[in-house]
Formats: sequence, C-alpha cells, structure tokens
Amino acid sequence: MKILYLLILLFLLALQYSHPQVTIHVPGDYPTIQEAIDSASNGDIVLVAEGTYYENIDYNGKAITVASHFFVDGNEDHIENTIIDGSQPSNPVIASVVAFKLGEDTTSVLCGFTITGGEGTLAYGFRMGGGIFIDQASPKILNNIIENNNINTSFGAEGGGISASVFLSPLIIKDNIIRNNLAKSSATTAYGGGISLYSLVYLDTGLVIIENNLIENNVVSSPTFNNGGGIAVYGNDHQNFWAYIISNKIIGNTVDTNITDSYGGGMTLVNTHAYTENNLIAYNVAYDAAGIDNANLGGHSSTYYINNTFCYNHAVGEEGGISTFHLGQMTNCIVWGNTPQQFTPWSQVLSITYSLIGDPYAGVGNIEGNPYFMDTVYFFANTDSAMCIDLGNPDPLFNDVEDPMNLGDPMWPALGSLTNDIGHFGGPNSEWCYWRWPMIYNPTSVENEVKLPIHISLEQNYPNPFNPSTTIKYGITDKSFVELRIYDVLGREVVLLVNEEQDAGYYELNFNASSLSSGVYLYQLKAGEFIETKKMLLLK
Repeated sequence: MKILYLLILLFLLALQYSHPQVTIHVPGDYPTIQEAIDSASNGDIVLVAEGTYYENIDYNGKAITVASHFFVDGNEDHIENTIIDGSQPSNPVIASVVAFKLGEDTTSVLCGFTITGGEGTLAYGFRMGGGIFIDQASPKILNNIIENNNINTSFGAEGGGISASVFLSPLIIKDNIIRNNLAKSSATTAYGGGISLYSLVYLDTGLVIIENNLIENNVVSSPTFNNGGGIAVYGNDHQNFWAYIISNKIIGNTVDTNITDSYGGGMTLVNTHAYTENNLIAYNVAYDAAGIDNANLGGHSSTYYINNTFCYNHAVGEEGGISTFHLGQMTNCIVWGNTPQQFTPWSQVLSITYSLIGDPYAGVGNIEGNPYFMDTVYFFANTDSAMCIDLGNPDPLFNDVEDPMNLGDPMWPALGSLTNDIGHFGGPNSEWCYWRWPMIYNPTSVENEVKLPIHISLEQNYPNPFNPSTTIKYGITDKSFVELRIYDVLGREVVLLVNEEQDAGYYELNFNASSLSSGVYLYQLKAGEFIETKKMLLLK
C-alpha cells in the first residue's frame, strides 16, 4: 500500500511540474490577449489573430511567446494587421503597451505585432517605455513595428519606443521597425527616442543585442538635457556590460536642437562597452554629435566600429559625425558628408584604419574621396565605380560574405572580390540588408530572408469547415523526423500525410478529403518529442 501511495504521489508531482506546450488562440479561446496570458503556463504560445486590441498587456513573469500569425507562416502582413493599441489604459500611471517587469528572460518572446498608442510607465522618477517597458528583465523583442508611442510628461522621459533596465540574461531586440516615437519632458531630461537602455547599478554584467532593426524618425525633447534620438545606452561603467549593435538602419532621428545640451542624434553610448558593426547611421540631427555621441565618464568603456556608414548627419553646433572622448577602434567604415565636420578634434583618440573619411585622417589604409552611393535615400549601396570596393582590411577575418551560388564572389550588394568593402555593406554581416527592403534595388532579386520558427507549432487548418480540400501549416525548429496523420473520431488512422525527416522551417500542405464522408476529423503532428492534435470539420 505504501508503495502504491508513493507511486500515486510521484505521478501527481509529475503532472504538477510537467506541462506540454499549449497554443492559446486569441480571440478563439480568450477575447483579450491579457486573459490569454493570465491563463498560460510557462512554455505556452499565445497566438493572436489579426485585429486591433486596445490593451496594455503584462507578461507577469511568464516564460511564454505572445505572437501574431507571422510567428507561424512568416507573412509580414500579419505584423501590420495585428495591432496592440495601448491608448486606453485603465491606469494612466501604467500606460506602456507591453510590460516585462518580473524577471522575464529570453524565454519570454514578443513577436509579430504593431505596438502603438503607448504613453509609458511612471517609474524611478521618469515616464518610461512608451511602447514597451522592460524593468529588470531581458526578453526577446522580435519582428514588431513599434510606432507612434508618445511620452509627453513633466517627469523625465525615457524610451519613446522601448525602455529597458537589463537583467542577467541577454536582452534581444531584433528585426523590428521602431519609428515615429517621442520621448518628451516639459521640465527635465529626455533620453532615447527609439530605444533607451541602461544596466542595473548593482550588477556588473549584462548583454544587449540590438540587431537588424530600422530605427527611424524618433524624437527626444526637453528644456534641459537630451540625448539618443535613435538609441541611448547607459552602461554605468560596468566592466562586463556590453552592447552589441549590429546591422541596423538608424535614420532621421532628432534630438532637440533648441537646447545646447543635446547630443547623439543617431545614438548615444555612455560608459558602455559597445561593438557596432554593419550599421547605417544617416540623416540624424542634434545640437552636437549628430551621428554618435560616445561619452566615457568612468574608466571601463570601449568602443569598436566595424563596417559602419556614417553619412549626412547634421549638427547645429559641431560634431556632425562622431564625437568620442575615449580610446576606441574603427576599421572599414565610411564617415562622409556629415556637417559641419566628420569628427571633433578630441575624437582623434580613435584608432582608425581602412576607412573612407571625408576629412584627412592619419591611419593605415585610410582613403579620401566620394563613396558614390547608388542612392542616398535609404539604401546607400555602392556603385561599381565606388572607391571603397575591396579597400577594407585585407585580413580574411573581415572578408565579405561569399555568394553560395557563385563561389569566389561576394554576396550582393558587396561588390568586387571577397576582400572587405568599406562601409556597412562589407564584411561578414553584409547580407543583413535583405530583410524588409524593396528588392528593386537588388539586380539579382534575392528573396527576403526566411525566418525559422522559434517554437514547434501546428496551425489550425483553413478553411475550416472545408469541402473537400483544406490547408495545414506547421513549423519545426530543428531537423526532425516528422509525422502528420489524419484520424477519424474513433482514433482510426485515415491518411498518413508526412512521414520523413525534415529540416527546420515552415511547411504547408493540402489535404483533399474527397474520398471521406462528412464529419469531425483529427490531425496530429509529431516532431521529435513534440505532439499536438487539432480538430477539423468536413462538410459536404
């Protein structure tokens, strides 16, 4: 009897601590996103259909994925058409559209929405995070449009689009459009029109990854001190805090030019170890330091600039391109067309090599001249006659990406040989530009990058009910042996649709039930240890 009791107890404990992944549908299962989050358990997916949801949602510390149907099929139309509008908060003090504030890490994912209408959350004497408020957490923010969030306050203003205090795990902000957000204070300071990030004072470690985003037309304004029109990062001089800022377009952001203490139209890096690669920073405006303001107020900051382009940034005062007060390294960059000058005199502390500079600058491999961009609106690709083709650092470590279809040639838009092209289209990450940019610029018509699923998923068939054909979609994260079977309501197998090993990716297939009678059928996906079953209805 004791053994039986022990077995029952162990079984109950196993049930309590094991939970198969569940997909919760909005509005199918719950009418609001927050209700679905509240019902979810760690590991679940909250899948949201297209529509506008007037909500201010909170993850409440849960390790879940909240996503539009972009997460399932990669169709970018879902991003624009699945809108979370935070303009009607129940509590005006907590008016961010999305909140992470209970230690969430990278197992908490926000994917595939338009985030808009937020006014930020009041915390630490600031109103913060108009679109997304992250406090002592490090989630993943992927494939969203974060736009038209407006912090307009008498408190300090921070992070019109996103504000984050970074916790122990990496904070990942990737593949988003962050545009037309405002961080404005009527009385004191303002930071980070698009993104504002800072490390926690009591932690000497942290990692931020900002990759492959368009950060555009964000504004910072206050009567006293402003910085970081596109991005503001404060590292608190920690030895082990790093910001990786890779393959972004930071364009047309503005820091209030009516105030002399206004810096970093494109980006501000303060007391931060920063690695910046393959970024385009252009058309940003500030009173001083229009492109990048890099301030070292302690002793542990360091900055690496690799294959970036800094062009057409404009300062009302000085420092049109880059201002830095501490040692740093730059290689394979274009710094050109910034007004009133490319660098400040004190920026000569930078060690610059193999770069095209608009003004004379001593250093190995540096050149002067016109980069001859294909266009100067968004793309900034090189023409065949550009000076910077194959003139970057010749070390193979910096080689352009090789075209797998034409071995020995670089992946377009890099030109020439595999030797590094100076600027943001050269180097190991030059393929980044294929995401969400018009292919009219690409003579080879390369397809948009295919996103791989973050979780294994089985979608509801459509149409449903159906007669006689329906489409079934699913996604797998790793190479797996996959089985997709159709059963009748008695559990008898009717059709075996898939029975093979498949690579990670999204799949869809057509099921024709013309030989079956009307009724309810089940379809089941097995991929590795994952199993999920859904119902469908055949009506003839």
